[in-house]
Amino acid sequence: MLIKRVKIKNFRQYYGEVELNFATEKEKNVTVIRGENGVGKTAILNAVKWAFFETFTNNFLNKKDLVNNTALKQGKSRCSVEIEFEENEKHYLLLRDYDQKTRKSKLVIYPYSGDTLGSSLPDPTIVINTLLPKEMAEYFFFQGEGSNAVNVGNNGSDLAKSIRDILGFEVANRLITDLKSLSKNLRSKIAELDTSGEAKKLRQKLDDIEDSLSIDIEALSGKNELLPKLKKQLQDVETQLDQINNHDLQNLKQKERSLEREIIELKKNIRSANIKKVSNIARYGWAVFGYDFASTSQDFIDESELKGRLPEPYNETFIKDILEAKECICGNDLASQKDAYEKIAGMLSQAANPVLLQRLSGIRAQIQDIKTLHELAADNIKENIETLQQTHERLAVKKKELAEIVEKIGLIPEDRIQKLQNSKKKLLNDVSITDKSIGKLEGSIETNSALKAGLERKLKDATPNNDALSAVQLKKLFVEELAEVIESHLGKTEKNIRLHVLTEVNKSLDRFSRHDFKIKVEPSNFSFQLLDKYDNKVSQGDGLNLLLNLTITSSLINFAASRRDVKDPILSSATVAPLLIDAPFGVLDNKYRNVVVSELPKQARQVIFLVSSSQWSKAMDKEIRSKVGKEYLLILEETSDKRDKEIDYLSVKGEKRAVSRYNCDVDRTVVEDVT
Repeated sequence: MLIKRVKIKNFRQYYGEVELNFATEKEKNVTVIRGENGVGKTAILNAVKWAFFETFTNNFLNKKDLVNNTALKQGKSRCSVEIEFEENEKHYLLLRDYDQKTRKSKLVIYPYSGDTLGSSLPDPTIVINTLLPKEMAEYFFFQGEGSNAVNVGNNGSDLAKSIRDILGFEVANRLITDLKSLSKNLRSKIAELDTSGEAKKLRQKLDDIEDSLSIDIEALSGKNELLPKLKKQLQDVETQLDQINNHDLQNLKQKERSLEREIIELKKNIRSANIKKVSNIARYGWAVFGYDFASTSQDFIDESELKGRLPEPYNETFIKDILEAKECICGNDLASQKDAYEKIAGMLSQAANPVLLQRLSGIRAQIQDIKTLHELAADNIKENIETLQQTHERLAVKKKELAEIVEKIGLIPEDRIQKLQNSKKKLLNDVSITDKSIGKLEGSIETNSALKAGLERKLKDATPNNDALSAVQLKKLFVEELAEVIESHLGKTEKNIRLHVLTEVNKSLDRFSRHDFKIKVEPSNFSFQLLDKYDNKVSQGDGLNLLLNLTITSSLINFAASRRDVKDPILSSATVAPLLIDAPFGVLDNKYRNVVVSELPKQARQVIFLVSSSQWSKAMDKEIRSKVGKEYLLILEETSDKRDKEIDYLSVKGEKRAVSRYNCDVDRTVVEDVT
């Protein structure tokens, strides 16, 4: 398919009629439509999608409000998109019209030759779906930013069906179904011609087994369609869990509990240290505060002893006994020695009595206790103060750590995580159940297929050999062999396209990807998986997603194109659609942009780029300039004053062109051909 011309009338930003003629030559097969954000690039993409399929891109809002606002104010409630396209050297004019009052649209398709339109084709939707299946539209008409062919490919059954449709499998599959039904009818005919009744019994058993096989095959097909979708849902849930750092939550919670326990213990230690502090005051306070007084008292006692102000260390009773006996301890008679007697009597003034001696001894002991306790107090009080200070510091640190942990936990949406975890658990269970069901169904199909083959042999042996039966048997054999040939051909074609996609995409990854990546295509469908060099699944970003999308799409286009002139005995020629891509380079870096812009025109028969100034560099323009057959600017026209608004400019072939205008007659977007 080649899109030759698109005419848009009163559709969204486009007031009145706007016409674009697309490049269709093989050597100049690229059309570039340039415009800044909000001017109408996405509207062009959606106009084409809507015209063909009555669908829109996901971010296209207010899907029922299609008529241009100015046109509505003027009482015009209709908009339309007209597309002139070519397929297999035949020309068609498609027109979809929409009435915003009734919210209904109408599609007509006319074949034409030269300037002559033919009668409108019946069932235009079927015509479009035959040329380009609706499901495949997402691979040909799409927005580059955020697209992901690998994710879309994970819905392998959808992609597989679309590819089969575009290669003409639908007609062949219907033929296989009809042939199998015919085979069953012929078997019934054989049983009717058998008069013995044995063939009838065998036919009934065969019918029962075929019914079971049909049910199992249909169920298996459903399970095979469901499994990749479940796996994709599971992958999405796991990706969401990874994105919100779910793996950190358990560690954070454990650390939170550990810190809370440490803080409780530290507070307990502080209370114990404070109790010890009070105890130290009670035990050592008097010694600490009395130390100076005790030292002074000790010095006073020692000085008084030295100066004789304290009682001498002899007993008052002992002196009195000597005086009463008038005899010295040395034996001298004191009665006859007056001086000696008076001298001893004088000692009474300094003699110590037992009470005084006891008091003095107690004072000395108390002073010594004060000194001893003072020495102990210093170490104990210092240790207690240091312990308190260190514990308070540790407590402050732990409280700060706890606050940080609590803040981090607060940033993690626990409710959402729990829901995702529940979804993951359910999906894992669903995948397991579906996987087991597939295995069980495959086993049942294998068993019943073997039983069917055995019963068919018995039926053949039990059937009498006559001309009528032989003719029916030959028909049945021919029908069954024909069905097998078609099935084998379809299987071989599917295998070839999987191999082609695998080879082409991996060649592109080898040439352009910074990483040692490759893709894997599931043999049962077209589910794509991106793997690293160790065959581990890779979660890719938007840039790699887009590169893969474009590479996979271009490889499919290339394969379909290679079959255009193939005279296939069973399949019709494959449809090749143009690539119409809005914002194809937004998430790509410069290297990948240059790769895409240079490679796509080599693979696709027709390419239409819708780009803004941020997505179109001089290097890209130079890379593709020789392939550009048509180029347009989208120019914004506003009825309002310019005021402080800046005029937007785009450079076209070295010339600076204004793409915003003010004080205009109508609010709209106009298209200017700058080829």
